[in-house]
Amino acid sequence: MSLKKNAEMKHVAMNLLKVGAAILSAAALFACGDDSGNSSKADNEDNGREVATLVEMGRCTSEREGDTVYVAEKLTDYLCRNGSWIDLSESDDSDDETKSSSSMAPGSSSVIQSDSEKSSSSIDASSSSVIPSESEKSSSSFNKDKYTDENLVVKKRSILGVAQKGPFKFGSPVYLRELSEETLDPTGMVYEDEISSNKGDFVIPNVNLISPYAGVEVRGQYRNEVTGEYSKDSISLFVLTDLKTDSRTKVNINLLTHLEYKRAMYLVRKGYSVYAAKKQADQEIMTAFELPTTVKYSEDLSVFEDSEDDNVDYANASLMMLNLLFLGDRSDTEIKIAIDRFIADIEKDGSWEDDSTKAVMADFATEIDGDEIRANVKSWNILDVPRFEAQVEMFWNNVYGLGGCTSVRSGVIAQNKNKYSKNVNSYYLCKSSSWKKITNLEADTYGWDAGETGEVKKGAYTDAKYVYRGGAWTEVNPVEDALGSCTASKSGTVDKTGNVYYICKSNIWEKATTIEYDTYGWSAGAVGEVKKGNVTDARYVYRDGTWTEADAVESALGSCTASDVKTIKNNQGTYYVCEDTQWNSLATLEEADTYGWTAGTTGEVKKGNITDAKYVYRNSTWNAASTVESTLGSCTASNARTIVNEQGTYYVCESTQWKILTTLQANTYGWSSGTTGEVKKGNVTDAKYVYRNGKWNTASIVECALGSCTTKNDGTVSETGSVYYICKFSSWTRATALEYDTYGSTCSKDGSIVSGAVNANNKYVCDGGSFRTATADEINLELGCTSYNAGTVSETGSVYYICKSSSWTRATALEYDTYGYTCSKDGSIVSGAVNADNKYVCDDGSFRTATATEINLELGCTSYTQGKIITTLSDESVEERWVCSDQWIFNRFGIVKDSRDNKTYRTVTIGSQTWMAENLNYDYNEGTAKSYCYNNNPDSCAKYGRLYTWAAAMDSAAVFSTTGKGCGYDKTCSASGVVRGVCPEGWHLPSSSEFETLMKTVGSSVAATKLKSTYGWKSGNGTDDYGFSALPAGYRSNSGHFYDAGDYAYFWSASQSGSGSYSAYYMFLHYYYVYASMLNYSKYFGYSVRCLQDSN
Repeated sequence: MSLKKNAEMKHVAMNLLKVGAAILSAAALFACGDDSGNSSKADNEDNGREVATLVEMGRCTSEREGDTVYVAEKLTDYLCRNGSWIDLSESDDSDDETKSSSSMAPGSSSVIQSDSEKSSSSIDASSSSVIPSESEKSSSSFNKDKYTDENLVVKKRSILGVAQKGPFKFGSPVYLRELSEETLDPTGMVYEDEISSNKGDFVIPNVNLISPYAGVEVRGQYRNEVTGEYSKDSISLFVLTDLKTDSRTKVNINLLTHLEYKRAMYLVRKGYSVYAAKKQADQEIMTAFELPTTVKYSEDLSVFEDSEDDNVDYANASLMMLNLLFLGDRSDTEIKIAIDRFIADIEKDGSWEDDSTKAVMADFATEIDGDEIRANVKSWNILDVPRFEAQVEMFWNNVYGLGGCTSVRSGVIAQNKNKYSKNVNSYYLCKSSSWKKITNLEADTYGWDAGETGEVKKGAYTDAKYVYRGGAWTEVNPVEDALGSCTASKSGTVDKTGNVYYICKSNIWEKATTIEYDTYGWSAGAVGEVKKGNVTDARYVYRDGTWTEADAVESALGSCTASDVKTIKNNQGTYYVCEDTQWNSLATLEEADTYGWTAGTTGEVKKGNITDAKYVYRNSTWNAASTVESTLGSCTASNARTIVNEQGTYYVCESTQWKILTTLQANTYGWSSGTTGEVKKGNVTDAKYVYRNGKWNTASIVECALGSCTTKNDGTVSETGSVYYICKFSSWTRATALEYDTYGSTCSKDGSIVSGAVNANNKYVCDGGSFRTATADEINLELGCTSYNAGTVSETGSVYYICKSSSWTRATALEYDTYGYTCSKDGSIVSGAVNADNKYVCDDGSFRTATATEINLELGCTSYTQGKIITTLSDESVEERWVCSDQWIFNRFGIVKDSRDNKTYRTVTIGSQTWMAENLNYDYNEGTAKSYCYNNNPDSCAKYGRLYTWAAAMDSAAVFSTTGKGCGYDKTCSASGVVRGVCPEGWHLPSSSEFETLMKTVGSSVAATKLKSTYGWKSGNGTDDYGFSALPAGYRSNSGHFYDAGDYAYFWSASQSGSGSYSAYYMFLHYYYVYASMLNYSKYFGYSVRCLQDSN
């Protein structure tokens, strides 16, 4: 069956992508929140949804898949599907799923139910296909089969209305959700449409419901009546409606339906009917906003419709008031918050308890301009705007506690006592049936008659006082309150309040200047008269017919009048002269002292006008005379170069000035250059002066006797008055005994001793090119001890001395016995030079006494012979050996000979075990079982023995025995008992337990110290207490590199580790640690081998 449409019906096409929007709508049923997607949907779907002709539709592309376009010339909708435009008016219910889901009458809305129920629906073909949201599939018991004609409460009904919070924007989505008759929970049946005009109109056609209750939601941007603009953010509004009542088809969505929604739901769940719940909620909301409005059905209200019912018009105006109050001057976010808070506040008890927000709204209400609001709305092409001003005024009147303004109350003044209001304590006047805000002045003086000029009265409402002046009552200022009114009778009067003086001028108290109140009441004075102020200590002078403030000088000296002309006076150290009725300061005392003087004669001296200071006339001006000039007179051409002594100070007259001279300068003044060393008597005293270094100097007593000390006689020693002096650095200095006793003596040989030239008993030593006093030892030995002969041994009285640190010291036997010997580094023993029975050896650069062992061995154990070994054989099987460590250490070893290569090895018995005292050096190389010299250097084999892989150590090739056959890397060795390995016959490779026996025998905690050799380790030599003589042979890695020689010793055992095929145990000795360890590592590594003798 084809779905036909009336051309006048609005075109609505189903879009399956709206399922997601339905899911979100159901989840946000009670939310008043933002949906940023709505505005873009409305904007996008607005474009290209209606064209005049088929040609204007354009191509059906993948980007336009699912779009619908209404074609005016065909009076039908077309759907873009799979690249083709489908005429929806020609679609048939019997088509496939694609057709049926798209061939929907444009006059019907999309309906949302479960997919599984599409094919079984018994709803009339004129209704839509049903597609529920995912949330409703899982949470509801939605059953499409129930929607049969006999069950439908609402059948094929078109639900229309307007959505207003200000009109919602064209294209904003509208959802109608069926609510359960029992619980008001969503049943899962949802119809979706959209706003179809800029006035907020919508139509949801062909609605079929089995419950009479529905919740309708609009979501989108809305017009703001205050700003006139669309909101930036989206908002959702809800309405709860009973569609069964009067077969309701009109369901408006507005702010009141939204505010009542949650409260009504709460009341229904408490047992109220839907009608009673909504009625109660609306009554509570109107009461909250101080209105008597009665609302029958909130969904009937529309702000921009003129109703024939006055009650509805009044309710519409009340709704307009609600819109404005929640808008206020808030942002979009703040508007939503205010709405949400109000809803939450009244939900449970129906009472709005947010007095602060109510006061803010009342403050805004007082500022609402109804004409401006109407202009905004009319700019949207909406002409019907209710007269809301009465409701707005009633609201703020009651919030402020003013009550109504009727003719009975005309002229009444009331005060806003609401503490949350920004206008708290302001006064309002009831006038022309409206409260007008007035000032405190207007309130206090309202109704007052004219008063007498200067009359003061207390306000009618406040404690303020008011004065009548200029034909009006004005507020008294604090000065008037204290001093009374400033009237004509008080003009010019000066009075005081609070330490401040005021003067009455032009009926106003003005703050008086200091001079006004200080001279108030004074009559004319005598010219130049000075008086102290009435109030302050300031001084005032009478001149030019008025009292003016005196400056500091006038205050101190009085006025400068004709009688004072040229008079000089002092004020606080500054001098002033009276000139032209003004006291002019004189810059200096000198200027004051010479004021009015005429020119004098050059050199003339006069006493000052004011002080006893004297002044001299020179260079055509009077100048302060110096002390000398005051006494000696002026220095003129007639007494030039004259030297005068004034109270012990010498002066000379030069260039018309007296200059001070030192005694030296006075005595030598005018002298020309002399000859070096020349001595002359002074000009003014008997003092003598000597010419040296290019100038005349005061001669000393010595210079007077000996003449000048110059470079020509530098070093000369002279005598005067039994005192010797030496000429040094151009000055005679008192000579020391050393200087005058050795004067003229030649210091030609270090250590030589000479007698004093003046005192022969004094002895001196030539030391480093100069003489010094000889010590008693040097005199006795007749030789000085200097750096030149340091280490020299000398004898006197059978006592030997040695020159050390510039001093003769009694020599030890070692020092005098080895004096002159060369300290050789070969450990040789030398006999004493004085006592041949004494034996000495050179050690670390100096001689020491040889030990008995060193004497017996005829070789010293020194820093040069460390590691030296002296070996003797007592028989073929016993070796006696001396090893030089810190001293000679004796060991007795057994001897074993390896018949395979005839090498011999020392052996040592430690406890019950007999060990080789050297590392094995047998060259074993069988296949991969190898042995090596450290760094592949044969000398290393001679020193440390060879390094064996574990396979070589075990004789894995079974060359000498089968006990270690096949043992090697990556082999689990099954050897048991004693393993001969690479050892000579009668000897074997020790097991790990045999090594542990060794360590226990020598002391486990110090085993490394006891077993290490006394030499050969880079650091940490051992004590070798048992003769094991372990040397740090290092190891060879599996990569062929060699490491750790001099630091570590590794000895293979015949025991493999728990890991079996890859590692075996070895004994490890560390250069630093005093204990030995049993460790395991790779069988590929090359370690040393120490053989253990088989037990009998």
